[in-house]
Amino acid sequence: MTLPSSSWLLIFAGLGLYAISFGLTIKIFSVNEFSRTVPAFIGISIVSSLLLALFFFEEKISLGLIFGSVLIIAGVWVIHTKII
Repeated sequence: MTLPSSSWLLIFAGLGLYAISFGLTIKIFSVNEFSRTVPAFIGISIVSSLLLALFFFEEKISLGLIFGSVLIIAGVWVIHTKII
C-alpha cells in the first residue's frame, strides 16, 4: 500500500506535533502538582473539544453544554486558587 507524498508529510507532521505535545506535558507535570494539573488538562480538553465541534463541524451548542462548560471552568479555577 502506497500513500501519496502529501499524506506522508501529514503523518510525519502529526508525529512531530505529538512528540512536542508529549514533551511539554512531561515538563508541565514536572514543575506543577500532578493533582492540580490533571484536572486542568481534562477541563481544557473538554472545553476545547466543544469549541472545535462548534467551529469545524458546525455542531449545535445547547444551553446545557454551555452551562456544563462554565461549571468545568469554575471547577478548574477553584482547584487552582486553593479556595477549598
